Amino acid sequence: MKPNEANKPAESALFSGTCITDSGTWFNSLVRQIRELREERNHPQAPVQITAERDMSALAKLIEEPSAYASLVRQIKDLIEDTRHPHKTETTATPVEVEEIWSQQNLGVPRMLSLGVHVLVVVLALIP
Repeated sequence: MKPNEANKPAESALFSGTCITDSGTWFNSLVRQIRELREERNHPQAPVQITAERDMSALAKLIEEPSAYASLVRQIKDLIEDTRHPHKTETTATPVEVEEIWSQQNLGVPRMLSLGVHVLVVVLALIP
């Protein structure tokens, strides 16, 4: 960290002894980025090479799947359990009447008003 000489204790109520970064101008930043891009283009990094052999059975080793018979038995047990003891949803709020979303609305007045404003704008544009 560099000492921050812009802040003098006698001149400022807020004093910081060091500054973390010295921000340059946007032009200096642009020039630095262009130089870095040119350097990367002239000296590209080596492509990454995978040295490990492919193991197509890795997923099978990672996930333990139950047999088809065990899966079928579990599904049947779950179906019987859901039939005997269905899940109940308990609500504590009372139902409230709401306005129908897809109902036919009366838009005659707004459409006529919009048409009148458009006609007025065209007439004013044509009259010098």
